Order: sequence, then structure tokens, then C-alpha cells
Amino acid sequence: IYIHLYALDKDVVDGAGKMPIETGKRDKSFEFRWGGILHDKNLSVLNEVSSMIKSYGGHVYELPRSADPMDSAYMFVPDWRHLSLDGHKVVATDVSALVTDLASRVGYSKEKAYLGTWGEGDQCNTWFHSGYVNLKFTGGNLVGMPTGHRSRPLMFAINFREGGTISINNDKKYPAPVLLSFMMKKNDFPKVEVTINSKTVVVDPSSSMDRFVMRTVIVGWAKTGPNVMKITPISDFVTAFRVAGVHLCGACVEFSDSVDLDVREFLG
Repeated sequence: IYIHLYALDKDVVDGAGKMPIETGKRDKSFEFRWGGILHDKNLSVLNEVSSMIKSYGGHVYELPRSADPMDSAYMFVPDWRHLSLDGHKVVATDVSALVTDLASRVGYSKEKAYLGTWGEGDQCNTWFHSGYVNLKFTGGNLVGMPTGHRSRPLMFAINFREGGTISINNDKKYPAPVLLSFMMKKNDFPKVEVTINSKTVVVDPSSSMDRFVMRTVIVGWAKTGPNVMKITPISDFVTAFRVAGVHLCGACVEFSDSVDLDVREFLG
């Protein structure tokens, strides 16, 4: 079962077409409607993933959307991004009912039920929340960024002012795509060249939003064994380039027919 959620502050817009994440307005007294670039992208992802899940005989659950977005606000805490206790109850109740329904259908049996495999799996290395970096790096320093939330006051990233390197080890049987998580905010951060195994791509962290946003993109390939990623700033900046995580996706190679176009381009 694939569970698809959304964030209210990214999925609605006001009369001027602005999202709460842009304006900071998170008040039910304002008039909002479903829409916006991120709303459309969310639905696009839902359609693509649903098609893949269903092709394997899976099922899809989507967090409910009321006709009036403000009737769905009770499912979120005041930041309109994370689920509230009521929101968690909605998901738990609905998914439980779906599982019960599926189990009652003709042809289902525990003997036929089985767990699948994530194949070559993935290696997710992130220090965004913990501040703990489990990869070796040079030329950078770990920095904490205020969140404004009392429960989690800081987010963390590695600051690369003059450039540097991050070492990663691919424990898969074959080369795997490398994904880089980095911070974005207006034009604060520099464009950088990212080089892995003699192949270089340019990463642009500019954003339309005047707040910290994390983005993850594919930047190259990691051969089996040790690899070194080199990061080099190539433009002026207000704030040094900040890396929040590095990931390898071995499963992307195995399931390449089902992943998105960007991944297939790297798979050749």
C-alpha cells in the first residue's frame, strides 16, 4: 500500500496565487483554494507513482482533501505541513479499513501473502535533523540553521565556502546513482560543480522562495567501492553551498523501468 500525503502550506493558494509557504499566512480566516505549482507537482507525482504501484498489484491511499481546503486544516499542526494527532488518526483509521477490506476479498489468503524485496536497496546518509555526519568530508564545516520551531530548533548542513569533498562507499554489486540533498533560498547560495568519477554536473540552488528549502537531485554515478565527490562553487554567493545529505540508490538500477525520466537518463 502506497500512502500519499500532502502539505497544506504547499498545496493551497490565496487570491493572489501565493502559497502559505511563500507568504507565511496560515490562518483559516483567509480564503484559500487548492492549486499552485507545488500542488500540480504533488498530483503529478501521485499519478506517476500510483500507476507504478498498481502495475505491481499494489494499492494507493491518499490523504483526503475537502472541497474547501480549510475543512482539511484540522489534520495539520499550525505549520500546515506536519500531520496533527487528528491527521494521524485519519490515516491510521483509513489504512486499517483498507487492509481489512483487502483481506476480506475473494482469493486472498495468508498463504499467498508475501513480502517483497527492495533488491539492492539504497544508502541514505543525512544529517539534516540529527547533525550527525557519518561520511568523511574535507573543506567544509557543519552549521546549524534556526527553524523557528521550539521542538526542533535547528536543521544541519555542511557548509562548503571554498569547496571540498565528501567520501562515499558504494556497497552495491554495481554502479549506483548518487543523489545530493542541498539547501535552497532565493539567490543566497552559489551554483556549484559536482564531480564524481571524472563526470561533472552543475547544481543550481536558486529558489523562488525566501526561506530555506531542501532539494535532492541526481548528480552522477558511484562505482562499487570508495568514491569521492568534489564540490566547487562557480558563482558569487551570500551564503556558502550547504549539503544536507548524500544518497545512493542501488534499487534504481534494478527497477529502472519504473523510475522517473531523470534517473533513466543517468542509467543511459
